[in-house]
Amino acid sequence: MKVLVLAANGRIRAVERPVSPWRRPFHPDHAARCVQSRPITERFNHLNRKKRITFNMKTEHTSEKPAWAGRATQIAAMALTGLVAIIWVYFGRLYLIHDPGEWRIANQLLGYPLYIIPLIGVTHILGGVGLLIPNVPRLTEWIYAGLSIDLLLAFYSQLNGGGSSWDKFDPILVMAFVFASYVLRRCVRENRWSI
Repeated sequence: MKVLVLAANGRIRAVERPVSPWRRPFHPDHAARCVQSRPITERFNHLNRKKRITFNMKTEHTSEKPAWAGRATQIAAMALTGLVAIIWVYFGRLYLIHDPGEWRIANQLLGYPLYIIPLIGVTHILGGVGLLIPNVPRLTEWIYAGLSIDLLLAFYSQLNGGGSSWDKFDPILVMAFVFASYVLRRCVRENRWSI
């Protein structure tokens, strides 16, 4: 870029200078372009354009998603999270009301001591209710971590305990629902579609 410089002898001379990448070079008719009056719609056109995110300078991806995709993801996240919460609260209630079938499975087949079974029921109810609380991402992350640890330990207990071979994979089936609920809720939160 050529720049006019006033020399020590009083003469003006043109000097070539590199242009910094973050500064636009001065254009002679820039002032004339700024003075020209444009309609307001043209002045704010840059605000209405789709923002493009460029990754490798070869492919461009738009950051806008269709509205129906967001709504479908939101509905799926709500349905799966509600299902997991209902299952969790239901089994916690069975542990708390001393259901004979659940207590027999927990005590005799899995070998849990009797004093720990009501505590498991309380934690199941708290986890199920905690999943339904919206807009508290840190709490839901901890709840999902607790559910995952609980289900992994339940699977381990089922492997070491008695019972049929199909009963041993019940915690893994529930873990699939918990994982799907977690992934969909993260997708909803990252795309800022509120539940």
